[in-house]
Amino acid sequence: MSGLDIFALVVLLVLVLAGIAGWVILALLPGRIARARKHPQADAINVCGWWGALTMGLLMPVAFIWAYTKASPSREDGPPAPPRTDAVAVLAVLVKIRVVPLNAFWKLSPLLWMLALFVVLFMPMQWGAPAGAVNVYRTSSRSSRTCREKWPRCRLRRSPR
Repeated sequence: MSGLDIFALVVLLVLVLAGIAGWVILALLPGRIARARKHPQADAINVCGWWGALTMGLLMPVAFIWAYTKASPSREDGPPAPPRTDAVAVLAVLVKIRVVPLNAFWKLSPLLWMLALFVVLFMPMQWGAPAGAVNVYRTSSRSSRTCREKWPRCRLRRSPR
């Protein structure tokens, strides 16, 4: 290896390290801004910033906007929000009190849904796919080989003008 090759590798290594450092700084920035502004959800903003860095910037605008917004005082000082009903918890209670039996249908329902989606969505996509003989229309330019030489099942037709 010559001195120029080693110099190129050093420059490449410095650029890679600078890119990683920039990526980490961008991931840390929304959380630091939120902490500096004393945002009550600074930890969540920090997590959103890291997820934004992991998703290559998909959540970064959300994290930055969230870091600069003020939390609404009604959430902090007002009455507590009503409890959420969680569908999984409701289903678990219904199974526990034997209103909904946990039988093979409920255990296989995700597979049944995937099969139904496959039949309804993906199989019709194949129905319009081209199959059978190839119809070749003659254009103004000529190729070096004829239609029959290129495609054995060819039917030569004149293009409508």
